Amino acid sequence: MTMAVPGGDEQVVGEILNITMRERFLTWRPDQQALVVTDLIPGATKEMALWALPLDGSPRQQLTAPPAGHSDLAPTYSPNGKTLAFLRRGPKTEIYLKTQAEEARRLTFENGHMESLTWAPDGQTLLFNSRRATGRSVFRVGVAGGTPVRVAEIGGDPVQIAGVEQVAERPVIRARARQT
Repeated sequence: MTMAVPGGDEQVVGEILNITMRERFLTWRPDQQALVVTDLIPGATKEMALWALPLDGSPRQQLTAPPAGHSDLAPTYSPNGKTLAFLRRGPKTEIYLKTQAEEARRLTFENGHMESLTWAPDGQTLLFNSRRATGRSVFRVGVAGGTPVRVAEIGGDPVQIAGVEQVAERPVIRARARQT
């Protein structure tokens, strides 16, 4: 990946081996000194982990270690920058949370198909897009876990949740159509 560093010239910050994914696969680390990306695990044929690509050119660092047959994707940091949420996809998809001091912990037990993930401004709630037998919907779940609650029906078209904002004390979900 080549990018212009603020105040400088374009430079290579790291190599991404798999860029064919349809899901969002990168985000800034909260300190803005690295990109967090989804990429292949060395020696794996399809399993992917989350990696930090430091802008200073130092070697990339593996942030997650999914079990065989699983991949980590759609990284997003909490508003305070202390917690990384991501999707772990295997036969089904679940939400995981990771702090710098802890291993990743499973947040949901839905055994469903989740397609995108974002934090609510309060930093205590995550919203995700999930495809169910009844169609696609947006759900919310607290960081303590529990049963996700449907907050909006999307219909049949695939979308990616682009963010959530507070407007007049109500959350507003921004979404965009996803290319399939």
